[in-house]
Amino acid sequence: DAQESRGLGDVYKRQLLSPRIETGSKSIQFGGSAVYAYTIPFDRQFSSPPVVVASMATAAGGTAQIDVKAYNVTAQNFSLAFITNDGSKPNGVPAVANWIAVGV
Repeated sequence: DAQESRGLGDVYKRQLLSPRIETGSKSIQFGGSAVYAYTIPFDRQFSSPPVVVASMATAAGGTAQIDVKAYNVTAQNFSLAFITNDGSKPNGVPAVANWIAVGV
């Protein structure tokens, strides 16, 4: 147990030495489609693909079924998709997503 705990502590210490966090947001206006996808570049390249978490920052008017997903994450960028989960194609509906990338 002591050796296993020490090993986990070593991993934790390595992460604390050089964490890098980048945040951002993306605003869009739905225009009659169910999916909108964008490539989001990082301000500075990570040494390896970071973990990216995205979430809706606003409740989109017209439908509560809009979700946002981060995917295809590389050290340089990632893809961000706004998707209507109910299959609707809202028009003129604003949506804002926030994202955070954590890596080294």
